[in-house]
Amino acid sequence: MSSALLILLARAVHILGGVFWAGSVFVMASVILPLAAKQGNEGFGQWVRPIGRKVGPAAGIASLLTIISGIYMMAVLHPHDRSVGGIVLIAGATAALLSFVSGFFGRGSVVGARVAAALLGLAVIAMAVFRYAAAIG
Repeated sequence: MSSALLILLARAVHILGGVFWAGSVFVMASVILPLAAKQGNEGFGQWVRPIGRKVGPAAGIASLLTIISGIYMMAVLHPHDRSVGGIVLIAGATAALLSFVSGFFGRGSVVGARVAAALLGLAVIAMAVFRYAAAIG
């Protein structure tokens, strides 16, 4: 397989995995867990656990695929990149990794989910704008 094809595959996996991961975290943090907190233990046990059993593993797989493909692309496309765009990209990658750790250790809590969502939001913004950072920096 050519390196260009591997890069395209990694980019597709990174984007699709990232969309699923971020979407799952944003919905859990902003809708599902706050509603469950209002319902107390009854609501949490009745509908949040079944949702978590379905979404949790899928989001975990998506996050791992996103991280692995991101590491590959950083190593191949941006090794030793210390430009403004490279720094934004590294900051976004760091936010994504911190979100992964926060989401793993803060599972099921509204605060943990919101921290993970905020960090993931920063990562998404960084990935979206890193190519344009040089224009403002």
